[in-house]
Amino acid sequence: MKKFLATVLSFAMLLGAGLMQVSALGSNEGYPYLFETFETEESLNGLNKPDASRATVSIAKGGVNGSGGSLQVHQKNKGFFDMTYACEGLAPAKGQKIHMSAWVKLNSEILDQFNGKNCNVFSFIFHGTGIVTNAGNRTDVTVGEAYSSTGWKQYDITNVLVKDQWVKVEKDIEWEDAMSIGSGASIGSIQLKTVSLRVTGEAGIQALADPDATVLDYQIDDFIFEYPDSDRMGVNTGTAGTYVINDDYDTSSVTGELDGRSDDCSPGYRQVLSPVVTDGKGTHGKNFADSTFSNVYLKMGHLYKVSGWFRYDGIEGDEGLYGDTAKIRQIIYATKRDPEDKNSFTSGYPSVYPAVIPKGQWTKVEYYYYYEYQAYDNNNFHVGFRICPEKAEEGTYATDDPAGAGTFGFDKLQVFDLGVIGNGDMEISGDGLKVFKNIGEVTQTFPGWTANNATAEVSTDTASGEGQSMKMTSTGNYGDMKTSATFEQGKLYRISFKAKTEGLEENAEVPISLIFDRYTNKDPGTTEVYKVPNFEYMVGPESFDNAKTEWTISNDWKEFSGWYKVNFPRIEGKEDASIANLVPRRPMLYFRVNKSTNPEGTVLYLDDFKVEEMGNSNLMDDLKNGLDADVADISATGTAVPGSEISLSYTYVPKYSEEENKAATVIKAYSVLPGGEIRNYGTFAPDQAFTVPSCAAGQDITFEIIPISTAGLIGNRATFTVGAATDYIVYDAAAGKVTAGCSGASATILYASYNGGQLTSFAVTDAVFEEGKFEETVPAEFSPGEGDTVKVMMWKDLTNCTPICAYAR
Repeated sequence: MKKFLATVLSFAMLLGAGLMQVSALGSNEGYPYLFETFETEESLNGLNKPDASRATVSIAKGGVNGSGGSLQVHQKNKGFFDMTYACEGLAPAKGQKIHMSAWVKLNSEILDQFNGKNCNVFSFIFHGTGIVTNAGNRTDVTVGEAYSSTGWKQYDITNVLVKDQWVKVEKDIEWEDAMSIGSGASIGSIQLKTVSLRVTGEAGIQALADPDATVLDYQIDDFIFEYPDSDRMGVNTGTAGTYVINDDYDTSSVTGELDGRSDDCSPGYRQVLSPVVTDGKGTHGKNFADSTFSNVYLKMGHLYKVSGWFRYDGIEGDEGLYGDTAKIRQIIYATKRDPEDKNSFTSGYPSVYPAVIPKGQWTKVEYYYYYEYQAYDNNNFHVGFRICPEKAEEGTYATDDPAGAGTFGFDKLQVFDLGVIGNGDMEISGDGLKVFKNIGEVTQTFPGWTANNATAEVSTDTASGEGQSMKMTSTGNYGDMKTSATFEQGKLYRISFKAKTEGLEENAEVPISLIFDRYTNKDPGTTEVYKVPNFEYMVGPESFDNAKTEWTISNDWKEFSGWYKVNFPRIEGKEDASIANLVPRRPMLYFRVNKSTNPEGTVLYLDDFKVEEMGNSNLMDDLKNGLDADVADISATGTAVPGSEISLSYTYVPKYSEEENKAATVIKAYSVLPGGEIRNYGTFAPDQAFTVPSCAAGQDITFEIIPISTAGLIGNRATFTVGAATDYIVYDAAAGKVTAGCSGASATILYASYNGGQLTSFAVTDAVFEEGKFEETVPAEFSPGEGDTVKVMMWKDLTNCTPICAYAR
């Protein structure tokens, strides 16, 4: 059964004709937006129905990890065929992390390639509508005028499909909010319409290894599209995050050979040979080795962990011009900068130089990069890495064209996005860490936190008793620890943290303030459209939340949370400016204790600081309702015997006054197999009973409740497990098999069929149970024939007239 969850803050759900209509259930980062287990024929309702001449789809018995069903596809056409689901109204924000996965089994043998293209490929494909500006390729639209168009975005997973084996295909992406519309043009501001699954690319039956075969046969199971748990509504803390670059070059071709690999486990690398050119400067090498990721963007206010292996093997025809080392250069390809702000980028490509590496060997480089401050135009810029050889004059490094061709190597290059407030749990710390921000190296005990008239110490004093916190001690007036945060106009955010101080009298409390500092003293140029003050009290004496509550801090740990709605007033005359997500420059967050300037000696312990984006809304009160509601007092009636029913009951505990919408609440059923894999059984509503499928025989069944409020918002999920039944019997008439479980070591199984109450067929077998389980083929002498009733019973022995359990059809 399919469930489609959409953010009530942003999405309008109305599906087109012929597609499965689904409800807007709210926002929840952990539960899939699309979830399909293909257990029953109902699963086909969500698919666009294919033309029978191209393919037939059905629900096959049996799926991945022993689940009850899967999608069976018999593709008959040459070229591509897509299994397409509607997801109309889904509009992920740029930078949103998305995880997609499915299980695939090939039942046909396929070629490696057809017409020079890879056949062993599985694709996730999005289609949607968006906005593009006419650059002159359309005559019916004025040049420079924006218009709506339809585009697509495709993600391929290659060389993973294996005949007769279930294989998991998955892809993690960061949404770019751009789709191709052909001819090199693209659209933005995407509204998704459909997501499709494709096998063998554009080959279709031409991928078949057997030239006489006419059907490409494969199965798909457990398709999931979700915002992953590690990224709560686009914000990460601590070590949770997402790779924006993760390239081991293991499938890249290399020219020439470098001695060895970057490490013992690396089968591949990227080798770069800078070419030799002849121009007005003479004959020389062209540029230095550059590994640029033009579609990978770093975001202002985010903390990144960067690592990679680099190698420099010299310049041809050196003649003593170059030394025996090279410097690694990380470049931000920024073309728009704030000319009035010395803390923004003013000239050239802003760069940091995290390491010097020796010539002729692989060297691993690791560091943190804190992309501090916010340019006024809110641009995100792509990143590249360059290897710059040392010049003959020791300590100087080349930035111009080399004298000859150079040989350079890159491997295992990773850029890991730790998000906004990327070290909010204070778990990343240490004096030996290399930390850079914007254009230079800095000293930060906690990467992502900048000291201002203060010191930061690692403390094991935490609210939970585990991990570590940050202890700030002010060394002068206005002492604080600042971190960068990027807020968007019109968005609602929840801010939470844990804090304490020291030195107060017993039971004493003093106010604590959180300040949003926004650099606006200088004229930001013609693109500025918002008029904002230099700073704003977000909590504390001038609390921003509706309750206007003054927060207080004591010598004991307390947890704080509140709401912040971004509403920067526009400058007069610029109410209709086209810049959609403009925010003030250099936004910083920091704390004040006791309505003071944090004079020397002020102490603040801080931990688990989070800024969570909750979406768009004009009704803050309504948004509060239902957030983080809980489920309590869960109980179940029924047992995990195949064919029987299990019903759940629970208490909905709202955080505010909101009530539960039971028609929208979802319950998911699954088993965790001994190897850790998940066997999904689908979803059902609270007022429905769950029928235990045959494939759940002998398994614990876990029920995950996803509560939905009447405002359409999702609360905290909760699980309840019903233990595996010890005594059960399942008769599979189609397969001619019986599966049974028993608490005893042995039992007798009786087969009987009846017609009009008269016994027509009978058989008896003895069952010996190994680890409580038994399976056998139905005895040949048992022939149900035309009988209208079949009974398969398990008895302790034939002298006992009470059966342990029975199956009746």
